[in-house]
Amino acid sequence: MERDEFKDCVEKLKIGQGSIVSVIGSGGKTTLIQGMARILAKKFRVALATSVKIYCPLPGYPVILKESPAMDIPTETSGVYYVADELLKKEGKLHGFSREMLLWTIAHMDVILIEADGSRRLPLKGWAEHEPVVLPQTQITIGVLPVSLLGKKIGPAQVHRWDRFCSIAQIGEGDALTAEHLIRVITSPEGLFGKAVGKKVLYLAQIAAEEQERAVAELKKDRRLKNIDCILAGRAWT
Repeated sequence: MERDEFKDCVEKLKIGQGSIVSVIGSGGKTTLIQGMARILAKKFRVALATSVKIYCPLPGYPVILKESPAMDIPTETSGVYYVADELLKKEGKLHGFSREMLLWTIAHMDVILIEADGSRRLPLKGWAEHEPVVLPQTQITIGVLPVSLLGKKIGPAQVHRWDRFCSIAQIGEGDALTAEHLIRVITSPEGLFGKAVGKKVLYLAQIAAEEQERAVAELKKDRRLKNIDCILAGRAWT
């Protein structure tokens, strides 16, 4: 049976009872957070929350909103629970994770996984001054960065906040993306881990070819990433 990369993440990072994890970055973020939730939900009550906005889950997943009757119902069964301040009906998105909701979630759930960044479904992004929104209670910050565009010419069509990305990665429109550009994104004070809290974990996503596997192997050995506590890799895509 193929190795379960999400189970590996949970085990290597020792995510379990009492863990608060924020996931930031771009392409592969949602797949990773949902994959880890699936593994953890076999044993724990897992809260999926957002400090930004996420699309509302498919019907069948419990959604607990701030000041809703669902907050008064005991959550004793293991599984995945979406937790947020409000549902923005026009956008179809869950929004907000206030201190009140955070404290309730800590008291009633076993594990909290927070989607703390947005990239408008684009594979790469640059960060505005207020991004990402990582809560101070976070114990592990997982920064997701895809490698699927390595060697390809990129521009605004592939990158959210293109101007910010250009400044951080020192790249121009039409340039081919290299490992050097990704290292700048990872290590810059204005980049991926600029607002990280707790243990810093780099997850290199969207590996689909041998050349990408080789690039990941080289990145893992680069001494400029020595301040990253753990580097993982996998095929997480969206």
